[in-house]
Amino acid sequence: MLRDIKHFIAKCHTCQLNHYEAIAPPGLLQPNSIPDKAWTNISMDFIDGLPVSEGKTVIWVVVDRLNKFAHFVPMSHPYMAASVAQLFVKEIFRLQGEKPHSWVQAIPWAEWWYNSAFHSTIQMSPFQALYGYPPPTVAQSRMKTTYDKRHTKRKFAVGDHVYLKLQVYKQHSVHQQDRHKLSPRYYGPFEVTERIGQVAYRHSLPNGMKRFQRWIRTK
Repeated sequence: MLRDIKHFIAKCHTCQLNHYEAIAPPGLLQPNSIPDKAWTNISMDFIDGLPVSEGKTVIWVVVDRLNKFAHFVPMSHPYMAASVAQLFVKEIFRLQGEKPHSWVQAIPWAEWWYNSAFHSTIQMSPFQALYGYPPPTVAQSRMKTTYDKRHTKRKFAVGDHVYLKLQVYKQHSVHQQDRHKLSPRYYGPFEVTERIGQVAYRHSLPNGMKRFQRWIRTK
């Protein structure tokens, strides 16, 4: 009887839409790679809608991802990709372009790399040979480990059909009820048409949902 009930629930479309998953949500953390040099990998954003000051209404914020050093550049509308590129050369690149580095300052990092790297002769790192345990990992690795403890690894292939978990308060294209609490937990099934990276997928969605054609939590 119990086996028959489980089989029925697994095949029941209505049950799949409303069933609560008593496991960790899918999707392991995919951290960005850590740059090895300053100003080789940057992020940027625009603070817009400011009161006019000397003809400027925008602050362009450019941040180095390695050391978090930032530049704040005032701008004015309109601005295009070409004008932003010219401003980047004028305000950022001239200050943060490639410069020779002092090898003396790099010695502590070289020593750490040597002692924490794997050596084939001893089949471990010198750090582990001395202290009996692997060298400490960087903060990003610790963050990934902590995040992954509360998530599960799942993979889907192109052609698979999956149920999508949407935010009914924001995504109204599939929402058919006035009371959000009574809405299904999942919608679908929808076909996976493309895999993007490790945890992102593109799905074949109805016309009314095309603007949500990006990664959404699946089951």
